Amino acid sequence: MKLNSISIRLTVWYALLSTTLIASVGYTMYWMLADRLLREDDTFLLSKVSEARAVIALHPENYDALQEELQHEGETFPDIRVRVLDEHHAVIADTNNENTHGIASEIFDAMPWTTEKTDWYDRQRTRYRLMQQHTGKLTIHAAMRLAKEQRLLNFYRDMLLTGVAAVLLIAMFAGYAIARYGLAPLHRLAALVDGLSVKQLNQRVGETDWPQELRLLADNFNRLLIRLDDAFSRMSRFSADIAHELRTPLQILRSEAEMSLSRERSPAEYRQCLESGLDEYARLSRMVDALLFLARAEQADTALDYKNLDLSAELQSVCHFFQAMADELDITLHMQAHGHLSADQGLLRRALANLVDNALRHTGRGGTVTLNALVLQDGDVELSVSDSGCGIATEDLPHITERFYTADRSRQRLGQGSGLGLAIVQSIMRLHGGTITFSSTPGQGTEVKLQFPANDLSRHSASA
Repeated sequence: MKLNSISIRLTVWYALLSTTLIASVGYTMYWMLADRLLREDDTFLLSKVSEARAVIALHPENYDALQEELQHEGETFPDIRVRVLDEHHAVIADTNNENTHGIASEIFDAMPWTTEKTDWYDRQRTRYRLMQQHTGKLTIHAAMRLAKEQRLLNFYRDMLLTGVAAVLLIAMFAGYAIARYGLAPLHRLAALVDGLSVKQLNQRVGETDWPQELRLLADNFNRLLIRLDDAFSRMSRFSADIAHELRTPLQILRSEAEMSLSRERSPAEYRQCLESGLDEYARLSRMVDALLFLARAEQADTALDYKNLDLSAELQSVCHFFQAMADELDITLHMQAHGHLSADQGLLRRALANLVDNALRHTGRGGTVTLNALVLQDGDVELSVSDSGCGIATEDLPHITERFYTADRSRQRLGQGSGLGLAIVQSIMRLHGGTITFSSTPGQGTEVKLQFPANDLSRHSASA
């Protein structure tokens, strides 16, 4: 069965570990006790054999004295029986303690006397310790019934099994309680997270008594809340900006349509209304196109069509496209470039077109717009678009790449823009792994630098 609960998993592991440790310790103690009892039994049994040998050595031919000594030992220790045999295996002395609940003759006769020391069990599974020794022509057989030791070991084993079972049950209940107590901070953190909503993203799990294991999770969650709060704030501002930007052209179109329909008008007036509406439609189309591009650029799986591009040819193409607009505004376009760049051609031209269009709109008559491209020593490629226009105020610089942001107070704009051009350029640079930087002096001009990361082609151009 698959355990999906951490508390149950911890309980199972705690119970298994506790039971295994208790069982191992108990088994070791059981083995040590059994070994100690066996050695004491061997020592005691050997002492009785030694006493018999001492009597034989003291009275070599007096078997009556030996019988008397063995008889006395049998009456004193009924669980021990000693028998002495001659060289023909005839019994010359025996404890013969059957009448005192000693070891019966049929059991003693069935014992195997093949080794010096051994264990033997009768039909009732009673354990005996056997010992055989030779002294001259005589053989001494000694047996000791270990029923008391068996009962003691059986009792100890039963108590050990009962204790292990009890420890297992206690460990399960105690382990579950400990696991629940240990995971209480995690449940508290989950409750805090569950209580959060979109309107509460500004809250933080700033509790300082989190355990060490949860402190990193709490800090990461706080950072996640900060990112979510920022994302929702930007999304809210973005939605508000979209609504504001779309409301103006839609209001213009509606007002012109209502005016045109308010009374009969001439074909020229209807034509003028349609031409005015066409401009607004074009503006809406550009805005929607820009928003779709930004949405696609934010997708993680956006793939780029990298090509080996000649920088001089690319900048010349952009200048050629805007030459008519520059001539109309009496602005001079300059271009200087060398080297190659591996990039998406369509996206590169769009980024440069947005920068040049922005520079032309904010440069007065008689001004200049310059495009430069060069390969740096480390292989990075730097493209720049600079103008001699009105510049950007210092307080506006950190915000100019935000969507729909316009610095109208600082820059006199020609025509109507959507405020998405620089946001698109920033997205294009992120897709290429590059950066965009701005430097501007109000009243003197602005320079925008696009830095693309080094690649094999750019390194080759730099070394050349």
